Amino acid sequence: MKKYLFLTLVLLAPIIVYADIVEIDGIYYDVIVKGDVAEVTRSPIGYNGDIVIPESITYDGKKYVVTKVGNNAFHLERGVTSVTIPNSVTTIGNSAFWNCTGLCSIIIPNSVSAIEYGAFSGCTALRSITLPNSASTLGTSLFSFCTGLKSVVLPNGITAIPQDMFKGCSGIESITIPNSVTTTGEYNQEIKGETNVEIIPV
Repeated sequence: MKKYLFLTLVLLAPIIVYADIVEIDGIYYDVIVKGDVAEVTRSPIGYNGDIVIPESITYDGKKYVVTKVGNNAFHLERGVTSVTIPNSVTTIGNSAFWNCTGLCSIIIPNSVSAIEYGAFSGCTALRSITLPNSASTLGTSLFSFCTGLKSVVLPNGITAIPQDMFKGCSGIESITIPNSVTTTGEYNQEIKGETNVEIIPV
């Protein structure tokens, strides 16, 4: 009986996915060995300049597809000026580019389906951004305190603008909003006529 109980507990235990942290061409990754995927992660020495993330990396003779810009991956990396995200990435994690004050441009492909909480919060040098139509999940505070942000194009298909998405975006001038949006919420004052923002329906 005791043996049977022990075996049951072992079988019900969660499967542990092990990851290695590796550096390839100046970019650090969490390599999920069991899933054949990799996520961009924080660098112990920091990131600078123009970052071009590859679609895949090779580690220990095996190929891993890069599917995510991980949580806090470029958090407070003020020396990063531009980022190109590959078509393999599906998720931009929480606070991935939080307070990247030197970030001027970012290319987000149509493969990205989720952009999580505060991903671009505090990116004060960012002037414009177009979110791909594939991005069906948007986190709260996505562009909060992006004081230099002037224009935003939101993806088709979303039905609501997340809480505090444009909080503190004092320089915003135009927002392209799809007709699928049914509510902007009381929290997005910048798009409720309290500032001179041009609303462009599509």
